[in-house]
Amino acid sequence: GALLTPGDAKERAIAAGLSGAGGIAGAGLSKVVGKMVPASVDNNVQLLSNNGIGLTPGQNAGGWAKALEDKMTSWPVTGNIINNARRQGIEDFNKAAYNRATLPGMTVGDVGNDAVQDLRQGLGQNYDNVLATSTANTTDPLYVQNMTNLRGMVSSLPQQEQSAFDSIINRELAQRTAPNGVISSGNLQDATSGLGNEIKNFTTSTDAYQRQLGQALTQARQEFRDLVARSNPQNASDLQAINAAYANFKRIQRAASGVGADEGVFTPAQLHNAARAMDTSKDKRAFSEGDALMQDLTSAGKSVMPSKIPDSGTAGRMLSNSFSLSGLASTAGGLATAIPTAVAYSRPGAAVINGAVNNGYIPLKGALQQVIANNPTSLRNIGSSSAELMGN
Repeated sequence: GALLTPGDAKERAIAAGLSGAGGIAGAGLSKVVGKMVPASVDNNVQLLSNNGIGLTPGQNAGGWAKALEDKMTSWPVTGNIINNARRQGIEDFNKAAYNRATLPGMTVGDVGNDAVQDLRQGLGQNYDNVLATSTANTTDPLYVQNMTNLRGMVSSLPQQEQSAFDSIINRELAQRTAPNGVISSGNLQDATSGLGNEIKNFTTSTDAYQRQLGQALTQARQEFRDLVARSNPQNASDLQAINAAYANFKRIQRAASGVGADEGVFTPAQLHNAARAMDTSKDKRAFSEGDALMQDLTSAGKSVMPSKIPDSGTAGRMLSNSFSLSGLASTAGGLATAIPTAVAYSRPGAAVINGAVNNGYIPLKGALQQVIANNPTSLRNIGSSSAELMGN
């Protein structure tokens, strides 16, 4: 630039400076644009999408786009639109979790407390339907051994809790068993229902020993369920499906009842914590290796989606922020971008944008990627030339 520019030394120095600055800017832009074109879709984004979870354009693209979107959530009007879209994504996440605890024929409400109740009742009804065609023989050697071991563990509790355990097992199981050790289908239903009521009473107690008693009864119920599965091979697949769905449901139930859940609606982080807490493997081995129940879904959601349920704000609060001059200007700017933002963050709009992003932003993704990645000096040269023209 200095050599080719006519004039004195001062003009040549200015040309050199502009050319150098333009070259630096062009090189920087080349790196930015190159990074904007993804080689492939993020695995977490892909998993969430495969589970029917709608993501905002920023969540889908990640990186600088997500950082910009995060900042935009504080803007008047525009922020409400983005937060509403993000909340819809959280609700989609809840529904995806419900799907893992739902059996054919079950009807589950939208999201929240009612949906969790529907899951519990639906799974209970499915279990009762299987028990109606089942029997169990309590002389099964494995069942006898496991219950004996469980009673040995209960012996570490105070005498009052030991006596309560023996009394409940006798009432709910032993007294419903025929002399030959067989429990009929009707008694199976009554036994599981009776144990369930006692478990609920003790596990919610404020007394630590009673909560431990509740845990022992929970294990006794599981041993009984395992016995039913072994005793009725014709129903084994149905029982296996119910047990798998129920295990997922317990994690959902824990997340929905946790502090911060909004009327039973939970975040990926809350379900992630529930998955960890309920991992029964030694030293949380399954969770540490990424194999805990539902952890694939929770890990993906936690990495992409917000840790708190977004607050979409209210019109009143927006107007109250507008009374100052700066607030009025900010609100006016938000209103100006409201329509395009609403279109971009609607379900169809986000789907179109996300599809474009996941496929390389534009149809000529491959060509653009080749030019930028393989010719990093191209934008540097353009920037340098532009700077020279501006100087002239």
